[in-house]
Amino acid sequence: NASAMLSEKLAVIPTGNLYLAPHIDDVIFDIVQEALLNGKCLEVEYHQAYKNKTKQMILHPLALVQNGIQLYVVAVVDGYTDPRIFALHRIKQIHLMSKESQNPMNFNLKKFIDSGAFQFLQGTTASLVAKVSSSLAAVLRETPISKDMTLSEESGYFLVRAHIEDSWQFHRWLLSQ
Repeated sequence: NASAMLSEKLAVIPTGNLYLAPHIDDVIFDIVQEALLNGKCLEVEYHQAYKNKTKQMILHPLALVQNGIQLYVVAVVDGYTDPRIFALHRIKQIHLMSKESQNPMNFNLKKFIDSGAFQFLQGTTASLVAKVSSSLAAVLRETPISKDMTLSEESGYFLVRAHIEDSWQFHRWLLSQ
């Protein structure tokens, strides 16, 4: 069958990343999928890395999203209305509840992603003006870092100007240059 053979001719290679994918327990992954499919709540013990502590909470799962090497469940914490993201590898304990999951009526996964939820935005725009090498300029011509980016050749270097959403990804990219 041609469509079965097609899967042998397709591949996804994640963008260059120094980090290995974090380990996600198969049981946790299966229970999250089951909750999403059946519209059920999850009781989780979640490790908050930035606070270095674990917290018990009930989640109303809305979606599962892979962002680079990370896998996240988008969910609303019981008692709140705003969707948040939770890294699956930080879920230490999980229980599938019989309680029906509540889905905010206006939740739209595409709009949530487009809002910058997975870019961990700082809420501001950075103005970048930088001297770059000809090799980086060639890469930026093919894959600009913003819609308003300009690149001009100066004496011995290229000048890039752009307005970029201030995010940890931008800071990581900038430090890598």
